Amino acid sequence: MEDRIFVLENALQMKKEESDEKIRLKAYSTKELADLYGVSEKKFRYCLSPFKNHIGQKIGCHYTPRQAKIIFEKVGIPEYTTLE
Repeated sequence: MEDRIFVLENALQMKKEESDEKIRLKAYSTKELADLYGVSEKKFRYCLSPFKNHIGQKIGCHYTPRQAKIIFEKVGIPEYTTLE
C-alpha cells in the first residue's frame, strides 16, 4: 500500500505547478481525478485500490461528491490546488 501512495506522491512532485486552482467537491470521473493528480487513469486506479472499501463503488461513471471527499482525504489534495 505504501508503494502505491509513493507512486502517486512522486507523480505529484513531478507535476508541481504554482497555481491558485481550486477543487470543487462534485461528482468526478476517474479521468478527471487522474488529471487533477497528473497521472494516468490506470496509475490512479492502482493508487486507489487500497481504499476501495472506504470509497465504495462509483455511481455510473462518476464518484459522488462524498466519495471524492474521501479520495481527497485518503490520497491527499493535489499540491497545486486547494479545496473549495
